[in-house]
Amino acid sequence: MTHSTEEAEFLTLIEPEQVKRDMAFDSSNLTDAMSQQAALYLHYSMIAVRCRSQLDRMKQQMELVENLLDGEHRSRLKEENPKITEAQIRSAVVTDRRWRAASQRMIDAKTQHGYAESVERSFEHRREMLKTVAAQMLAEREGPMRVVANQDARQRMLSAMQRPETYVEKA
Repeated sequence: MTHSTEEAEFLTLIEPEQVKRDMAFDSSNLTDAMSQQAALYLHYSMIAVRCRSQLDRMKQQMELVENLLDGEHRSRLKEENPKITEAQIRSAVVTDRRWRAASQRMIDAKTQHGYAESVERSFEHRREMLKTVAAQMLAEREGPMRVVANQDARQRMLSAMQRPETYVEKA
């Protein structure tokens, strides 16, 4: 059975500039921002899942590369010196360009997965922020209405106080 140390394909799934655009919202058009929230959250949640899957693939590829390189270097070094140590074999493996390339892909996948999880959490915070802004806007709109209602009530009370009192005599 032949194994290959071919590179696993690494995809960049998080684009920071697009995330910034998707996170932003205009409070004057809160309806659009709120209606897009669920779709954006789902989109970035799915990206986080794909990043996790990619990370798992990179870990598997790293293990495969490591095992294949260990076998290659162990055989070659044992032929050169039968008293080779595990540390020397390990050193040969980690200095191999194929191991370094696989290691870098795994680091990149971990980084991408971390970004994706952060973006997903950010959209949870965005949802809460949208709710807060909406509540504040509603409170601001109710403020002038309360003032008008209070003025109307005060005016009715003053009018009632100015009317002559009528007493009904009891028989």
